[in-house]
Amino acid sequence: MKTLLINPPSPDFVVFEYNIIPSSLLYLASSLQEKGEKVRILDINNDITNLKKQGRINTKEYLYGKLEEELLSFNPDFVGISCLFSGRFKPTIDIARRVKNQGDIPIVLGGMHPTIFPREILQEYSCVDYVCIGEGERTLVDLVRGKNPEKIDGLAYRKGIEVRLNPKTSFIKDLDSLSFPAYGLIELEDYYFDTSSWDNPKGIPLNNPVPILTSRSCPQQCTFCSMHLVHGKSWRPRSAENVVDELDMLVNKYGHKFFTLLMII
Repeated sequence: MKTLLINPPSPDFVVFEYNIIPSSLLYLASSLQEKGEKVRILDINNDITNLKKQGRINTKEYLYGKLEEELLSFNPDFVGISCLFSGRFKPTIDIARRVKNQGDIPIVLGGMHPTIFPREILQEYSCVDYVCIGEGERTLVDLVRGKNPEKIDGLAYRKGIEVRLNPKTSFIKDLDSLSFPAYGLIELEDYYFDTSSWDNPKGIPLNNPVPILTSRSCPQQCTFCSMHLVHGKSWRPRSAENVVDELDMLVNKYGHKFFTLLMII
């Protein structure tokens, strides 16, 4: 099976200071690759960010042209779209509709917004076939590999016209069991930006802070935060050895020396 994973663009009112590597898609991709599946990543958000810096981008024209090009060249059996936050939902649905116009390809959404509103999305948008609830590595692998949707933990789907929802009951306790993110599916150089104005006494090539996820979730369940809805109510850390091994791999294989350690995600 061939799976195309897509990172949709952010709305124009969301402005980031630097290019952001889509760690969630890289983790999903590595989980699929571990099972022998073919995966490609299309980071539309980063492409548009780079082109906007050059002052030469028609967002919709690029979005549809690049998407059609990828669908024709890769001919995926599955398309997964990551909708990290609600501001990206409109472009997520635009992409899903465009994919459906190219053929009857199963489409699965994931991310915070779909996790919180899976039933509403499936009821309103016929272009979406499935929604992954919470962390998606195990759920997506089961779905792509043909497991009966009724038996997949944390999956929302349709049976006929009825929307069904399998609650998320199982989270990955041993994060060390996950393969490292599939950095080989992206060009890290595409995420580099100008750091020449930063205070850098030792002259280390900074380029971009690669995010290293050292744990998942948080036990606090604050009213303003949806983290416990996405990653459960228990904080789950990676081992220090596992984190260092990923850093070592990035330094020695990719020559990268600048990282951001994220302790809660």
